[in-house]
Amino acid sequence: MNKGLAHVLMNKLGDLKFIDLYAGLVSVLESEDVLEDPNSGAIRKVIKKTPVTCDYRGAMTCTGDLMPIVPDSSRKGILFFEDNGCELIGNNAGFCNYRSSLRLVAWINTTYINAGRCTGLTMPVMTTIITRLQVNPYSISHLLNISTTVNKIPKVDKSIFDRYTFDLQATQYLMPPFEYFALDITVNFRVHKNCIDSINITEPVC
Repeated sequence: MNKGLAHVLMNKLGDLKFIDLYAGLVSVLESEDVLEDPNSGAIRKVIKKTPVTCDYRGAMTCTGDLMPIVPDSSRKGILFFEDNGCELIGNNAGFCNYRSSLRLVAWINTTYINAGRCTGLTMPVMTTIITRLQVNPYSISHLLNISTTVNKIPKVDKSIFDRYTFDLQATQYLMPPFEYFALDITVNFRVHKNCIDSINITEPVC
């Protein structure tokens, strides 16, 4: 459910001048790295967690590939969504009414913006995004009467990226000239039973 919503919101924000990699809903890909201690030679295994998605725009790869969505100093900025659940809040006259919770995460490289190294750009960037999101209501395909509200702006610290294991020491992606923030979002919408296409089942080819 939230994957489709995140795709809609990603496209609603799809021409921001300070973002060049847009992603819908991300999943956490776990991989194992083997590290060797340079002094003792001891080997240890580390689980690396990376946000990935096949729903993205602005990357130099084929859409549909699984794309890591990580801070990168060669980019102006990245934007993606995290899933915080969905609930059914009503069912009447053939409509199912839903309320979804999403988190938008944005990371900005201010070297691409005409401002001083320590000039805070979070507020104008955040306000632009909030203004775009809260143009309500609207309908896209079978998602009807979409209404988005920004409920909370979490504290700006490294906990925003706690779900992942980015290499902070190597990239310093949280320090100037980089800025970042998150927005906790509620989206209300409805779906009519007659708007859902039939589900076709195919057998896997062995």
